[in-house]
Amino acid sequence: MTARFGPHQRLRNRSGFEAVYASRRSRRVGPLLVFVRRGGGGIGPRFGVSLPKRVGNAVMRNRIRRCLREAFRLQQGEWPGGADVVVNVRPHHPLGTQDYAALLREARQALLGQMS
Repeated sequence: MTARFGPHQRLRNRSGFEAVYASRRSRRVGPLLVFVRRGGGGIGPRFGVSLPKRVGNAVMRNRIRRCLREAFRLQQGEWPGGADVVVNVRPHHPLGTQDYAALLREARQALLGQMS
């Protein structure tokens, strides 16, 4: 079965991002700062990415965004249902999808321990 990552699984507006930031649950892993909030009864986790221009040019930012989304898509079943996740990216050389997946896994394990 293929795990899909549709538009309903993305955080796209300011209020969604601010709600996650307001929860104040975060973990820094490598060049990523991962914020998590227990959502309001959604079917699956939702994901958002924040990349400032200082990370690189548009090509680099889009590559990082695609790799992060793919890493999240591959492990979305491991995140609790209804969780909202926002990743803030700091300047770095782009990593591969597997490297981002490892960073997200580390953040999830640390943050889920806090949320219990």
